[in-house]
Order: sequence, then C-alpha cells, then structure tokens
Amino acid sequence: MAIFSLSFWALIYSLLSIDKDALKNIQAANWLRNLSAGFLIFTAFLFYFLWTSQLLPLMRTGEKIDFLYSIYILDMVFVLPAILISATLVIKRNPLGLVFAPILFIKAFTLLFSVGLGNLLKPLFNQTAAPGETGFYLVLSALFLGLGALSFWKANFQKEIA
Repeated sequence: MAIFSLSFWALIYSLLSIDKDALKNIQAANWLRNLSAGFLIFTAFLFYFLWTSQLLPLMRTGEKIDFLYSIYILDMVFVLPAILISATLVIKRNPLGLVFAPILFIKAFTLLFSVGLGNLLKPLFNQTAAPGETGFYLVLSALFLGLGALSFWKANFQKEIA
C-alpha cells in the first residue's frame, strides 16, 4: 500500500511541476487528436462494460474470485477515469491530453500484451487457453502499440527556441 500511495502522489506532484510554457508548443493534426480521443473513449467504455458484466453475476451469486478484484478496482477507479480525462483533454485541445494519450497507449499495450502472452503460455502449465480471449488481448495490445508509436511520431513535442 505504501508503494501504491507513494507512486500515486508522486505522479500528482510531478504533474504540478510540468513546464506550462513547453506545453503551449505541443501540437498534433486534427486526425490524430480525433483518433486518439475516439480510441481512448472506446477503450474506457469497452472495459467498463467488460468489467461490469463480469462483476454483476458475481454480485448476484455472492461468489468471490481470489486475487481478481484488485484488477477491477484499479482499472475502474484509476486507469479508466485517467483514460476518460485524457480523452476530454484531447477533445478540449488541452496540450496535456497529447502528453497523456501516448503514455496511456503504451501502458495499455504493456498490460494487455502481458495478458495475451499469459494466455498463450497457459498450455505450458497444463491450463486451457481461450483462443478468442488470447486474440482479443493481442490484437488490442497491437492497436495500442501502434497508436502510442503514431502519437509519439506525429505529435510535435518540441519546445520553441527563443
């Protein structure tokens, strides 16, 4: 808990020290803004839907799954709202959104790719892999990697020289 708390508040503290003058020069084409905002919103709603549809039956039956609830909690309380806030910033043309979007894309890639890879490796541990689920996570992670790379490549993050 201490690591989580320190990480969260270190992130908040670092956001407060961002050079506002450097942010003024961050630019991206409209198509990149629209693509980023659209994919961020789609992702947030997709995972809110998926996690809620998995939690509701458990809540009805009172069934508990060990070690799984932390994923839902972290995603629904921190990650998905951060994605929606970033999308809102991109839509409002706030340059901070263009900073957060590729970071969130790369974070999503690393998380989803590890889940897809874990599913691929299940047979090595005498577990059954679900091909549809594996494909879903690997394809989605590849999209996030592509969007992250595209965002870093096409956005202009250069500070103006006086």
